[in-house]
Amino acid sequence: QSKMEGMITSALNNFQVSAAHILTLQKHLTSHAMEVFAHQPNGIKMAKQCLDNLVETYEDYMRVVQHNINTFVTNQVEKVNGPLALGSLLDRFGQQRYELREGEYATREANDSYIPSLLHALNTQYQAVEGRVTEVNLDLILHALASYILKRVEVFVLRKKFTFWGGLQFDKDVRKISAFFNKVCIKPVRDKFSRLMQIASLLQVDRVEEILDYWTSDTQVWRLSPREVKMVLGLRVEFSKQDIAKLKL
Repeated sequence: QSKMEGMITSALNNFQVSAAHILTLQKHLTSHAMEVFAHQPNGIKMAKQCLDNLVETYEDYMRVVQHNINTFVTNQVEKVNGPLALGSLLDRFGQQRYELREGEYATREANDSYIPSLLHALNTQYQAVEGRVTEVNLDLILHALASYILKRVEVFVLRKKFTFWGGLQFDKDVRKISAFFNKVCIKPVRDKFSRLMQIASLLQVDRVEEILDYWTSDTQVWRLSPREVKMVLGLRVEFSKQDIAKLKL
């Protein structure tokens, strides 16, 4: 960690801890006001109006923290330090091939070095900040990192072509990345992965019409619009544009 990075993480820690103290102060003062003005409704109302400003101050502090964490994560990822750096590996995702036949899928599964390298780079990023930032900031950094990676991956995916077996491979790749973040994050990351997981599901259907069973199901909330669903189905080399266009979603 460079001197500048140390100064940034220290500043982020100070801001986050200050925000937490402000919120704690607001809660204590509110509780005290309820006791002091127990028989004076107007007094409680006036005290609450004043103390609500502390909540707004807390939220302002956390917005500053989140903005700077997003910038910090972007700079860390894009700071390419060789072919095994996270930024380099994300760029390589654009070169991953998913037009796989069954035999190629089996070979890829047995010999894939890309996803293990990507997971190793993610763990390196995690270890670089663990112990140097507060628990809250660590989780914010990890969530920001997940968001950054998912946006990059989605952009690459929508430029590719897939077979059924390629869709199956992509699903496995996404699940491995998701498993890493589920392991290290405190707050759940499932919602962040929902769009990409739904894209992976679409890329594995056997027939175009099969999507109608999923689309009308009450078991999940779709994060993709009807236009996006058709666009993803159009990535499958086996499906015709005419069949996709006929879908009533």
